[in-house]
Amino acid sequence: MGGGGGGDGRRRRQSAGGGGGGGGSGWRRNGSAAAKEQRLRLGKEELLESRLGFAPYTDGERRLGWLLSFSPSSWEDEDTGKIYSCVDLYFVSQDGSTFKVKYKFRPYFYAATKDKMELEVEAYLRRRYEGEISDVEIIEKEDLDLKNHLSGLKRKYLKLQFDTVQQLMRVKNDLLHVVEKNEEERDAAEAFETIHGVKRTERTQDYINCIIDLREYDVPYHVRFAIDNDVRSGLWYDVSVSGSDVLIQRREDLLQRAEVHVCAFDIETTKLPLKFPDAEYDSVMMISYMIDGQGYLIINRECVGEDIEDLEYTPKPEFEGYFRVKNVPTEAVTKAKLGYNPLEVNPEDMVRFAMEQPQAFKACIICPNKHQADLEKFYNNRLLESETYIGGHVECLETGVFRSDLPTKFQLDPSAYEQLIGNLDRDLQYAIAVEGKLDVDSVINYDEVKDAIKEKLVSLQDNPIREERPLIYHLDVAAMYPNIILTNRLQPPSIVTDVDCTACDFNRPGKNCLRKLEWVWRGETYMAKKKYILQIYGL
Repeated sequence: MGGGGGGDGRRRRQSAGGGGGGGGSGWRRNGSAAAKEQRLRLGKEELLESRLGFAPYTDGERRLGWLLSFSPSSWEDEDTGKIYSCVDLYFVSQDGSTFKVKYKFRPYFYAATKDKMELEVEAYLRRRYEGEISDVEIIEKEDLDLKNHLSGLKRKYLKLQFDTVQQLMRVKNDLLHVVEKNEEERDAAEAFETIHGVKRTERTQDYINCIIDLREYDVPYHVRFAIDNDVRSGLWYDVSVSGSDVLIQRREDLLQRAEVHVCAFDIETTKLPLKFPDAEYDSVMMISYMIDGQGYLIINRECVGEDIEDLEYTPKPEFEGYFRVKNVPTEAVTKAKLGYNPLEVNPEDMVRFAMEQPQAFKACIICPNKHQADLEKFYNNRLLESETYIGGHVECLETGVFRSDLPTKFQLDPSAYEQLIGNLDRDLQYAIAVEGKLDVDSVINYDEVKDAIKEKLVSLQDNPIREERPLIYHLDVAAMYPNIILTNRLQPPSIVTDVDCTACDFNRPGKNCLRKLEWVWRGETYMAKKKYILQIYGL
């Protein structure tokens, strides 16, 4: 996993493994065969990685390593024979040697319960999933969905920890069905109240019915490890191993990356017009790869009419590219030469936004679940047919065909230039101090530059009707909506209603915390009211 900087030099110690006993009968029988298969797979992986130079570092003096990558794995407790999840960390030493360590880390997710039911639900989950859940903690997290979360109000969550990712998946899948069932029952109760105007009498419920939500259950295991321990690839760490404990500490004084072998490759394929390549029928035309500056090009002669000679492609002097070309008769040979059978991935799926939330983790914020559109929504007690908004749009300055060598007539707005002249000092100081990161007092020709700019602005203001050869600029607004979202901080919790404001402690006369945007919601509704719709559903 590639990684950026970060880290504060704090020591990171692994979570202790252990906990749990025998599981339920069905899971225990299936788990025995799965554990045996997993041991065989782990043995093969360890042997292969040792042959590739990444021998396990299990004891000895502290070592300095540049974190090359990390991936989820497993380890077996020699005393008990039990399998635990861990993360394999792959390091490169300063002398070029390589090693890896197994960092034990418990996977987990959060469960929310009804108010003041945390202890009862915790005890119930420990009994129901004995042998699956290794530990349960009650912790407080800042929930941005709470109406008054800005006042410091926090919500209690159950942190369910497991020894293996497989245990987490089994319990998560089971509890997701429980949460869905509980949500359906709440909706049915609301529908009863809407139709009859009275609340339905609540019957005594099992503790399992008090679980109302699951959070952060879909964060990949190795990503969870990196977020919680503030570990990133591409940084130097001191690594110590004592028994089964691994301790890593960031070395912020070392900035130069390790001398590693770099392999980059690209695959060109045939494809239909305006379509992505499809592995079912598209062929590999050529594969280019480069190892430590030496390039290689494999040509599939089924797609290319003639043999290609060795070639050079040097886009910049610092990026020399000398390619040895190998012409092969078929696609199968082309793939075999690289030793890699490519997995076709849609480019839209390659980058996942919001995969990592390290800032939110440090602020002790519970991450919201991925948004799922409601199957049906109501507005003013009427079923919505469709909804959209009116607001953001691309401003068209002027359309036409322009050339920089043909004079064009311009009609300027003098008041706009008056505003620019009035804000000239502010804009220059912002450019110097914020964008240039310089001290304004250190600029010796400030007045000279200011006067030159002001003179041009005054000239444009005094002569608004002009005929000039235009300077043609291309304004790219392809990312307009993401920029609007980031600039105005339009994450879902920031968009509030009167109900949110009423519950907020900061809702006082003269408040300036709201920024009203001139966006209008537009929806089309059916004529039937909500209670009639619910009667049709039989609720």
